[in-house]
Amino acid sequence: MARLPSDITSATLLCERCGYTLEGLDASANCPECGRPIADSLPSARTGTPFQNDPTWRGFLRQCAMLAREPGTLFARVRIRHTADTSMLLRSTAAASFAAVAPSCALLFAAAWRDVREHEILIGVLVAGLSWVCVHVVLLSLTAVERIGVTFFATRRGWRVPPPVARTICAHAAPGWIAAAVLLNAGLFLMPVATRVVRDIPAPWRAWAEGAAVSLPLAGFVIGMLAFETLVYIGVQRCRYANWAARPLSP
Repeated sequence: MARLPSDITSATLLCERCGYTLEGLDASANCPECGRPIADSLPSARTGTPFQNDPTWRGFLRQCAMLAREPGTLFARVRIRHTADTSMLLRSTAAASFAAVAPSCALLFAAAWRDVREHEILIGVLVAGLSWVCVHVVLLSLTAVERIGVTFFATRRGWRVPPPVARTICAHAAPGWIAAAVLLNAGLFLMPVATRVVRDIPAPWRAWAEGAAVSLPLAGFVIGMLAFETLVYIGVQRCRYANWAARPLSP
């Protein structure tokens, strides 16, 4: 695996497979190191993801489907520092926050609907909205931490993943948070059932079983978070030598 020289800049043309410097070589030739066509490493070869080409909710759904089926292909096509990246991140975290908060709030409203008063409904809506905002902020913060970590560890590995590349990777991996939200709610709904089941377990093991039952929501979130982490890992592997910056004009 190539370790980039210290004089490599964001504008240096690299082979996107092995990191070999391709400056001055014929674009119709192949990489001398790994044989990949140089044309496949040009910035123009990154044709954009479904959401970058169609920044609507329809494009977002198509992007989520592509992430589930072929994430490697998606990150091989992603354009770095695209104007749609911020929107992709915000839509992903907003959808994940809604998926995390909405089911529990809906059940609470349904259970208390007959006895609740009008001002209590308003308070409930405000609490639900505040919960959504808090979860949204938490997910954005976790994504920001991940972005910093990606740049730090990629640099130590000798890869070219500056902040613009890390931002694009994390923005396109952010739909993984939706899986974390869904599994969090699955754990919440399974927890009462699991708690009742563990009552029949022999006493020496009951305390451990009860702890596991109570931890189901956290376990669901952690498992779902691995979906986000896995997408980030795939993105880093596909974009560690990505070419995106404008190259200086020849004299």
